[in-house]
Amino acid sequence: MSNGFQTTLLASALLAALTLASPRGSAARPAADLPPATGELDALDRRAAALRSDLHLEQQRLDTACEFTEIRARLIRVRDEAVGAAARLGSLWRSGRLRAHGLARSEVLVYDLAALIYEARRDTALADTLATLEEETRQGSAEARALFRRMVEIHPAAPACLSGARDEPERGDLAAVRALQRALSIDSVADSVLVIRGLR
Repeated sequence: MSNGFQTTLLASALLAALTLASPRGSAARPAADLPPATGELDALDRRAAALRSDLHLEQQRLDTACEFTEIRARLIRVRDEAVGAAARLGSLWRSGRLRAHGLARSEVLVYDLAALIYEARRDTALADTLATLEEETRQGSAEARALFRRMVEIHPAAPACLSGARDEPERGDLAAVRALQRALSIDSVADSVLVIRGLR
């Protein structure tokens, strides 16, 4: 399944989760009495753009730096903030403050946030795998080192940060893990399930 198709599925599930959730309180004012959410949509647009920039930066670091634990933590932050922005968009939707042009903008924003959540989740899983295997190898795990060696045999490409580490097999073997995970785009849990179960 392609990344684009998976993102579309996630966007659809996210949209359904946002619109079907029950609004808080039963005595809300009529939508016509509420001001449009233009300013808040602008803020969410800016937040999505900033998160996209942060995500690209962490993706570059994942390719060029050997700081998998730190990168994992920053990717989790990006994912969680994107989920929070989606939840805020949902509250605006349910309040009736998105009208006409605002509705169209919000649908585009839903797709952007879905793509952010999907990519951040995917790369968090990759960073987590690398951080775990790196730590196990440092601790002398024979299984981790054997896995590294096997993956080197399958796919010997190395990220830039490990290109000079050929004399350090514990770190150099990380190359194949990263490359193989990238090539397969492994995603262990269905995005739509995560969205339906509380946007996580």
